[in-house]
Amino acid sequence: MISNNISTGRILEIVLGNIIIFIPLGLLLPVILKRKSSRDIFLGGFLLSASIETVQFIFGLGNTDINDLILNTLGTIIGYLLFKFIKEKSKSSLSFLTSMVILVTVCGTIALVFYSLLILICLCCFKKRECKINGVNFEVDIK
Repeated sequence: MISNNISTGRILEIVLGNIIIFIPLGLLLPVILKRKSSRDIFLGGFLLSASIETVQFIFGLGNTDINDLILNTLGTIIGYLLFKFIKEKSKSSLSFLTSMVILVTVCGTIALVFYSLLILICLCCFKKRECKINGVNFEVDIK
């Protein structure tokens, strides 16, 4: 049994983490897809997120949550809006490509570090059976 008290900081981590991890998808889908309509991009982000949530539900991995679906789709939308902004403001193909590589790298690195730390924290929590992270108390009862 796992019980926890959610703090404001933890809520921000969940919200920002779910958004940031899908921003690169919104940046890259218009490049990958031949059709660049906003509907296709939003649908792609939604379907990928729904697939992840479905797998989590079926196999009991992580937490299946409608908020993740909404926030992941929002991350895709933000990424697509950044793509359009960069494309509009870029004076050359090189500046566009450079901006895209930098943004995807930064967002991907932030997401990778964020989720790697969460995995490490969870492993520590389960090993100790109890831990406190940013004001969130986790107690694990292993039988």
